Amino acid sequence: MASPPNVGLTGYDCLRAENICRNEVILTWARRKTDELLSAIKPSEGSAYPSLISTFSSLASTILEAVSLSPGSAKLRADEFDAGKELVLRPANTRKLLPNRIPGLLVLPLVDRTVVAAGNILGNIGFWHADREPSVAEADRVFEYLPHGGPVAAIVAHTALPHKIYSCSHGGEICHMDLEKESFNIIHSCDYPVYSLCPAPDSASCLYFGGANGKLKLFDARMGKVSTTWDSHDNAVNSIDFHPEMKHLLATSSTDKTARVWDLRRLEENKKDCLKVLQHNSSVQSAYFSPSGRMLATTR
Repeated sequence: MASPPNVGLTGYDCLRAENICRNEVILTWARRKTDELLSAIKPSEGSAYPSLISTFSSLASTILEAVSLSPGSAKLRADEFDAGKELVLRPANTRKLLPNRIPGLLVLPLVDRTVVAAGNILGNIGFWHADREPSVAEADRVFEYLPHGGPVAAIVAHTALPHKIYSCSHGGEICHMDLEKESFNIIHSCDYPVYSLCPAPDSASCLYFGGANGKLKLFDARMGKVSTTWDSHDNAVNSIDFHPEMKHLLATSSTDKTARVWDLRRLEENKKDCLKVLQHNSSVQSAYFSPSGRMLATTR
């Protein structure tokens, strides 16, 4: 049906009516495009985030074809490393991976190439193949994904299986990136921020993690759930690290102003039975063993 003529309307009223009609057309188009985008990203049940995100095959081949770093070779390289000569920052070795701040960073444990993974406060994870020649197009060197709904807190990979990459975020989800299947999956979700991750040194299918509730947990991918929980700190667990040689020793740091060393053989569920408590006068952000295992470095 045709609209009635604009009888008695001023020029301003006619222009206003035309603008309203044009805005309605634009809004209708925007709603349709939004519906199309949302239908392309289907969240998993009970989660507001995508459960599966495909990765680029070129990134998958870059990591899957690489030689993983064995623990023995890692110690040898550390003994021969000269920081004064080798730690040099050159413009050619810098890259803008992601927008905004990057709180999570990992250099994958590979021998024959350098691949860096970084996570930002928007939930993105970016990968940079740093050994590619500068002449290679930037799109073939940097890969970006959005697996998380909150700031990425940590990214880890098992030394024996560097293609299995895990990440966690302040949104409470733990994601697994499996390059063999070229997918990102949410494998576990918490109702509190998860700040720290660490692969079990003796099992590629087990993952230790800690978060805002002060508990240390062991996730078993074969069971698909948390198998053990320890009441480790009075506040958030900020880092987790295993001794390089004695795999039963574990170090954690916390916002409760302590770093602690644990013996997994003596741990009982929901009990703070640790070997050593290192008290600080402020929040401890990290605690890591030296390559020899004789020292523990902490940061505040």
